[in-house]
Amino acid sequence: MCEYRRRGSTAAEILLVRTGVRMLRHRHLAARGDEMRVLMKAEFDTEAGNRAIKEGRLSQVLGATMEQLKPEAAYFTTINGHRGAFIVFDLNDPSDIPMLAEPLFVEMGAKIELLPVMNVDDVQSGLSKWQQASGA
Repeated sequence: MCEYRRRGSTAAEILLVRTGVRMLRHRHLAARGDEMRVLMKAEFDTEAGNRAIKEGRLSQVLGATMEQLKPEAAYFTTINGHRGAFIVFDLNDPSDIPMLAEPLFVEMGAKIELLPVMNVDDVQSGLSKWQQASGA
């Protein structure tokens, strides 16, 4: 499993899911700024990945993706028997999604899901807000 880490990211919540060409509504709930911490789950088509490896494009595609996303963490593994990745990054604006995801769709035949994620500080902050709002 390969890993890439970056420190000092901000957190917020976003609900974005894209699998193939299916897109659900998004909800922008900034916690400390305009950035949203998002988990990208990418499952790469095996044949497209094999072609990319044979043509020497896989490292270029992944390198460009890492440069664009500037992830907090990136893990590469298998998903449903295919090459895959779990990448945590800050999404500045929902309109950035095509710029970030399309190269993986086009080059790797990827199926992608984008999910809101929180670290433990975010969860504690959210629970505190809920307790104040609910009087719990």
